[in-house]
Amino acid sequence: EILTFYSETNLIDYSNSAIQALINKIKSAAKNQNDEIELAKLAYEFVRDEIDHAMDDESHLAKTPNLKASQVLQEKNAFCFGKSVLLCALLRGMN
Repeated sequence: EILTFYSETNLIDYSNSAIQALINKIKSAAKNQNDEIELAKLAYEFVRDEIDHAMDDESHLAKTPNLKASQVLQEKNAFCFGKSVLLCALLRGMN
């Protein structure tokens, strides 16, 4: 069933207060809060532009990678899979 794909998981923790605050910020920045394409674009651009990629900073290579969306948001740094988990959390949390 499609609703399974909207479920919160241990890693995709969209009920986290920081993630919810970011979702609200993204929605308030949208010209049309009902436009799913615009909201998805704004969420994507946030993750792309505001979350550093761990390979860009050698000091992060020795650390355990962030996998949980709330950790990625807090640290503002992750490998691609951590960034994608955050994007999933933002998109799922908007529904």
